[in-house]
Amino acid sequence: MERYTCAYAFFFEYCALIGVEVPELGPDIRPTAFSRMAHTERTKVMLKLEPLQNHFNRYLQVGGFPELALWPPMI
Repeated sequence: MERYTCAYAFFFEYCALIGVEVPELGPDIRPTAFSRMAHTERTKVMLKLEPLQNHFNRYLQVGGFPELALWPPMI
């Protein structure tokens, strides 16, 4: 997986720690790209990312620290 320098890199590190597969979106897909995408293209990206939604919620619950990924669930 490519190394990201943006803030969302920590979420990808979190996913790697817990063994969650991250879909390949391509190098041109960044959060800022959404404003230039057609509705159908945004929908395709969101459907690819849908399996990560619960993991992202958990990531936020542990404070966004990848090292806490292996702690037992708080829910």
